[in-house]
Amino acid sequence: CPPCVTELPVLLKLAEEYADRGVVLYAVNAGETPEEIQAFLLDKKWQLNTLLDPEGTINKQFGVDGIPMLLLIDRAGVVRKVEVGYHPDVEQVLRRELDALTAQTPAAPPESSGGGAASSGGGAASSGGGAASSGGGAASS
Repeated sequence: CPPCVTELPVLLKLAEEYADRGVVLYAVNAGETPEEIQAFLLDKKWQLNTLLDPEGTINKQFGVDGIPMLLLIDRAGVVRKVEVGYHPDVEQVLRRELDALTAQTPAAPPESSGGGAASSGGGAASSGGGAASSGGGAASS
């Protein structure tokens, strides 16, 4: 999806910048073959952990209803924030979220809004663009 492609460079940049805090970026792809994904990543010169979800299991598990969709997941594996759709301020939103999550240990109640998300700790699941995750892992579809 075009918004996903627009968002991915921002997510890749942030994942690299926050890697020393344990941030990891994964993408979950539910539509393309491994060969199509590899060709796309080579063309873009991107290195991206990509999980295949041909049956849509991850999308169903996280209730994906639009793309890009990012789930912010903390160190304990608690979904802290859900963002749907691309927004031009995604980098600022993600920085704020990553700073907050990498600075704290206890999990707080989850939040929800639209745009982009990153994760500190457990991981992040994202449909469309991708997600930055500090600690556990992230998924994006």
